[in-house]
Amino acid sequence: MGAGGSTVLERWRAVGGTSLRVGEIVGAGLTLAQIEEAWEASPSHRAVVLDPGWTHIGWASARRGAAVVYVVLFSRFSTKNLLSGWEDGWFTVRGSFTPPEAQTPVLFSGIRRVEPFSWDPVARAFAFRVASADFAPYLRLGYGTASGSLVLTDAFTPRADER
Repeated sequence: MGAGGSTVLERWRAVGGTSLRVGEIVGAGLTLAQIEEAWEASPSHRAVVLDPGWTHIGWASARRGAAVVYVVLFSRFSTKNLLSGWEDGWFTVRGSFTPPEAQTPVLFSGIRRVEPFSWDPVARAFAFRVASADFAPYLRLGYGTASGSLVLTDAFTPRADER
């Protein structure tokens, strides 16, 4: 089990990540070329690397004896300038969607749908305010499309003691 959780999504959440789509590849070897060959030969690693849905990538390496361990993290962000936090007794979520198909903003506090406080369809900019009384410990953000599909983009588990 890795620090912060047993899955990449749990570890992502533990460090404050909100996007719902993340992938990870890990490899160790004497050289980066050896590790890259192993990733190329592995169908699961190759699938992560070649997935066209990723918008961001980050990596790190560390020595472990004679070997070097590489970790590469992939994510898909569908929002920009995303901010969330407690303001005057309200939990506020604001930002803008990057996909052009985002037609309407959606936020769920638990299973309850919250109406947007503001929405600019041209900039695809949104703001939500969730009252303390309606606040659930798990929030999910997304958007509706013209065809009626719902696309979830981010999830939040704000700490109650941050109020």
